[in-house]
Amino acid sequence: MSSNIKVERICEWCGKKFIAQTTVTRFCSKRCAEHSYKERLRQKKMAVSNLETASVPNGNKWRDKDYLTPTQAADLLGIGRMSIYRYIRNGKIKVVRFQRKT
Repeated sequence: MSSNIKVERICEWCGKKFIAQTTVTRFCSKRCAEHSYKERLRQKKMAVSNLETASVPNGNKWRDKDYLTPTQAADLLGIGRMSIYRYIRNGKIKVVRFQRKT
């Protein structure tokens, strides 16, 4: 709601001085308000992503197993699945085959 009060403010986004027409105005223009909004959304997404990353253990779910599939071993070591098969073929990783399973 607009009033007759003219309040001198500093824009939260660009830092310029401006005359606000309401007591709750935070930005000098629509452009600054939009940029601030986009930045808040980015920060919120990053915070959610950081929480998800912190809550997921890095391959710890297979550390206690005696046998791993090539896909699980690749995830645990942080390499590609085809690299695991290459190491198996070169004899660098010991394998046990059960029927058609490695």
